[in-house]
Amino acid sequence: ARCKTAWENYKILMLLHKIRRTGVKNHGICISPLYLADQNVQEHSYLVATLAVMMYAMFEEIQEYFPPHYVETLLLHDIGETKIGDIADDGAADAVIHKDEEEYVFLSDFVNDFAPEIRDDIMANFSQFQKKHDILYMIDKLEWILFVAYLTPSGDAGSLNYKESHTGLTKQDKHAIEATGGSYRTVDAMVVHFLEHTHGIEGREIFMGLIKAVYMDIDGYIPDFVGKLY
Repeated sequence: ARCKTAWENYKILMLLHKIRRTGVKNHGICISPLYLADQNVQEHSYLVATLAVMMYAMFEEIQEYFPPHYVETLLLHDIGETKIGDIADDGAADAVIHKDEEEYVFLSDFVNDFAPEIRDDIMANFSQFQKKHDILYMIDKLEWILFVAYLTPSGDAGSLNYKESHTGLTKQDKHAIEATGGSYRTVDAMVVHFLEHTHGIEGREIFMGLIKAVYMDIDGYIPDFVGKLY
């Protein structure tokens, strides 16, 4: 029975690469002026998990904040999107709540035949992740910032201008524009979201250091709004 379940689970995993991440699509993030970037959920899950491994291995001072089986949790944290698709964090509140409930149930079913200790750790980690106030949530949001910054080294391509003309701006988008003094850059908007939603999470100062390093690389300076929102 477990072998059959493993095969069925594998088929679910293979669906992740077919799901395009909403944020990448909505912001029109470009690799070049003629080529829109893409990121599927399978790529995102891998990048988040390996980013977590890197952060754990490089920064001994934050290791205590990583829960048991954090890698497994991050690899599977979006598995529910194979059923309900990807809904951005800036979607309607009721849609996000429904998404969280559906994802929790789907993940619970997926890990049901895992060893009890591993299964229980993953579900406890995921429950905490969904509260948006732990180091795994912070890593998930950091990966989005790094993805945008890597694909748009000038910091210019991929903007709220594109989103405004295609899907319209959300309240969160408009707030980010105001908070940054008028910037329409996606990377700036994502940093605003990160800064305002990670206050009080242990280990945050290390992540702030990485964000500042990103700005020094793409702009050569750290924008003033980072200090204001810090």
